[in-house]
Amino acid sequence: EEVMSMPCGTGKVDKVGPIFFEYGSDELDPYVKAKLDNLADLLKSCDNSKLVLEGHTDDVGSMDDNLILSVMRAYNVKYYLVYKHGISQKRITSQGLGETAPVADNTTQTGREKNRRVDFQIMF
Repeated sequence: EEVMSMPCGTGKVDKVGPIFFEYGSDELDPYVKAKLDNLADLLKSCDNSKLVLEGHTDDVGSMDDNLILSVMRAYNVKYYLVYKHGISQKRITSQGLGETAPVADNTTQTGREKNRRVDFQIMF
């Protein structure tokens, strides 16, 4: 994947991602890290861009546990971009939404896999 060139300073908002997680995990696998490396290059190419991260889970387990897991998923993405790539923390907002915003049906394995994710929005 190559980094897209974006119109810096235009106020344009782009959705990137999402990236997905294994059940009950907030670990970044090598494939996810490669996607984040590309995202970091994009952020570096536009110094004033801002990133919003939203962590999500499927609906297996308690709502409280899922909320914590979703926060940790988003935080781990932020942490990776800040400490591996030197992106300023001030440019990244992260939050966890738990199981409250599914994009797929939680009654199927495939649906649950799609819901275990971090979504991204970049503001240029």
